[in-house]
Amino acid sequence: MKNENAMYFKLSYSIRDFWIHNNEEVFNIDEGNIEVRYFKPSENDYKKGTKYDTIYCDAIIQIELKEKNLKFLNNILERKDINIQTEEKRGTTTKIGNKNYFVPHIDGFPQHFIDFYKKTNEELSSAIKTITNNVMWVYNYNGTHNPYATRRFQFSKDKLNWEDMPLGIQVRATLGNSSIQISDNGRKIISSKEKEMPIHHSLFLEAWGLKSLNQRSSLIMGLAALESAIKQMVVKVVPDSEWIIENTASPSIVSMLREMLKTLPVKNKIDGEIKTLSKSTIDELMKWIKVRNIIVHKGTNLPNSFDLNKILRTIKSIIYLMDYYGGEEWAIYHIQKDIIED
Repeated sequence: MKNENAMYFKLSYSIRDFWIHNNEEVFNIDEGNIEVRYFKPSENDYKKGTKYDTIYCDAIIQIELKEKNLKFLNNILERKDINIQTEEKRGTTTKIGNKNYFVPHIDGFPQHFIDFYKKTNEELSSAIKTITNNVMWVYNYNGTHNPYATRRFQFSKDKLNWEDMPLGIQVRATLGNSSIQISDNGRKIISSKEKEMPIHHSLFLEAWGLKSLNQRSSLIMGLAALESAIKQMVVKVVPDSEWIIENTASPSIVSMLREMLKTLPVKNKIDGEIKTLSKSTIDELMKWIKVRNIIVHKGTNLPNSFDLNKILRTIKSIIYLMDYYGGEEWAIYHIQKDIIED
């Protein structure tokens, strides 16, 4: 039986510098309650000026509304007076025959509707961010932090005919990399993630975004991401260690990777063993940490011999090794073989 109090809500984003291989990718999260769909713009969109490095993303949810909120949306659908008086004429006006139909800005609505509006918008926004961040995590995709630009926020009774919600706030940001070809297994992994990517991957994206703007900060942030990844892995495999990790001074990154790692009950092994980093990788890591410490204390620049792109890619490979040992089996596909001991 159709629920007359239920409506669909859709938040639409455009995402620049974020490529997908197929024309469309669909994910379902929150036990299937929210659908997140990536899709390429139409040829007509391109003709109107949409750039070819842009994709679109929609998040849709069905919600049963309370009567006091439902009446506003029904009035908008039926082009009836919303009965809201505002001092400022902020909002949207639609021409209906010889008359104008005016919908005030969201700020003019009662607080209960504003609260519902914000909660729904944030829930859909969070779903898109969760999926996008997990796509970047699972597919080793380096981009800028917070990669979103709002297109529209809409509602519908039938999921076919959509109406704009009252005008609200928009959020903008950017992303970057190359085409992502999502497999059935990758889609399953991403859809199972109820939270956004781990904090160490979020920190790494900040480091990656800084590499052309501030190399010193990029290196510092990259090593902070690595340290966070190691600690997160330790807590995952030894849950009782959380208090110690959070409240006591930790061993150095190198000590944890070279000495402590092999003593841990990791969740996945490589060829039946707990493999640590190769000697050459450890030597390089020690060099980067030494330069990081000098930068922090003296403010010097990175040596000209430093290839920051290579350094960050190595750091991220080690981070994926920590993910793998912490239980993410798929992460092994993003680990460079040359960073691991023979």
